[in-house]
Formats: sequence, C-alpha cells, structure tokens
Amino acid sequence: MSSYNKNRLQQQNAEEFYKTTTSRIKQIQTQLAHAPRGVRLQNKVCIITGVGSLRGIGRATAIRFGHEAAKHLYLIDFDPSNLPELKETIEKLYPDVKVKGLGTPCHLRLIIISHSKVTVIQADAADEAAISGVCDQALREEGRLDVFYANAGVASRDALADTSTETFMNSMRINALSSAPLPITSQSLILI
Repeated sequence: MSSYNKNRLQQQNAEEFYKTTTSRIKQIQTQLAHAPRGVRLQNKVCIITGVGSLRGIGRATAIRFGHEAAKHLYLIDFDPSNLPELKETIEKLYPDVKVKGLGTPCHLRLIIISHSKVTVIQADAADEAAISGVCDQALREEGRLDVFYANAGVASRDALADTSTETFMNSMRINALSSAPLPITSQSLILI
C-alpha cells in the first residue's frame, strides 16, 4: 500500500472515529433530557470539587447530582470563569430554578432547584483551609455532609522527562492533597 493510500485510510478512520465519538457524546448529553428526575441523592448534602471544565467529569457530576435531587450541592473550582455557565446550564435543564446572589466574594451564586440548593464557590481544592471552610459551612447550614466528591485534578501534556519540578509539584499538590476532606470524621460520609 502506498503512503498516500495509507494516510488516506488513516484519515478516513480518524473521520469515522470522530463521527462515532461525536454521535456518542450527543447521545450521552441528551440522556438526562429524557430521563425523569431521580431521587438517589434526595436529602443528601454534597461537595464536588473541580466543576469548572465545560466538558469535565465534575460538571457532569454536578448536573447529575442536581438531577438526582440532592438537597444541597457545594460546587468548587479554582477558576471561576465557567461557574456562571454551569449555573445557566442547570437553569436550562431544570426550569424551576430560582437564583439568589450572595454578598461574599467567594460565593458566586446560590441556585435553588425545587428543594435543592447549589452553592458555587471559587476556591483551590488543595487548600486545606478552603476545604475545611466549605465542609464547616455545609455542616453549619445543613447539619450534615453526606458526599464529598474529590474530582479536582490537573495533568500536563509534557512528557515526564520534559516536566519541570514546578509542574510536577503543582500536579501532586492538586491531585494528591485535594483528595479528601481531612477535617471530616463522620462515619456516614461517602468519599468518591
């Protein structure tokens, strides 16, 4: 097979893969639109870190937890730029959403979905004081914390040999230190 034909075959395979992948993503994205609201997390208080990526697991989890009727979601991300868009998405998916603003700078929005509440917070998930503060806030406001989903994480596109010490240490700080709410000792807490 000539190199031209080989490249063309690879391009066709890439195009087919792209079409198949795009189709599957659209199917997954519309799944909640046709599903009745669940009750798996009814009356549960949840914290999710790393919700800021527009196509990330944290964002998808936040939407799913809202769909599953969580009582109160505390959503955390280091970069606040996509948090308003997350709010808009939740409002679009669940038209019964009512929005209230909070006066403190670290709270961007309070969203109430029927009986659910979502507090969106800009914070570093590897900052023990910030995470302790959110855990304390949940315990103070709701009297409990049922789920802590430590989703925040970063990756470098550099090969390991090309990774700087600073990049490596930052990855370890975020990926290892943001893995659990250290101040929480409740036996009923679900760590994800």
